[in-house]
Parts: sequence; C-alpha cells; structure tokens
Amino acid sequence: MVSCRAHRRGLTAHGGKSTLHFKAQVDAIRGARAEEKETGRPAVPDFETFCREWLKQPLAIHQLRMLDVLEGRELARIASVDEL
Repeated sequence: MVSCRAHRRGLTAHGGKSTLHFKAQVDAIRGARAEEKETGRPAVPDFETFCREWLKQPLAIHQLRMLDVLEGRELARIASVDEL
C-alpha cells in the first residue's frame, strides 16, 4: 500500500513535469507559504466580506438576515414589492 506522503510526492513529480499550469499553482502556493512564515497570516475579515471577496460568493439576502440575527444586529431592511 502506498502512503499518502509517497502518493503526494509522485503526484507533484508527475504533474510538475507534464503540466505547466499545475507547476505554476504549486509554485504560487509554496511562495505564499514562505511569505506567510515571514510576515504571519493575514487578518481574516468579517464573514460577509470574506464570502464576497475571498470566496467570490456574496451572501444572499436570507443569509444576510441570518447573519444579522447571529451577530445581534438590526435586520437589514428589504424593499417591499410595492416599493420596487
């Protein structure tokens, strides 16, 4: 049976030689990890900003309302159908 570590080494060696895109991604990750060791981790923003900017998945209005409830804020006002 092949260990996970051996499998990862094989995947990196194979993918790094045959796929330039894969190699560029691995190099970017390694660079980011090295930078993180020097400067520390970046501050994580609030959940709404994290979803919108980092995950590229803005929260839907029902999710924003749930977040408001969880964080103890006033509920976001939504225009009624008549006001649109």
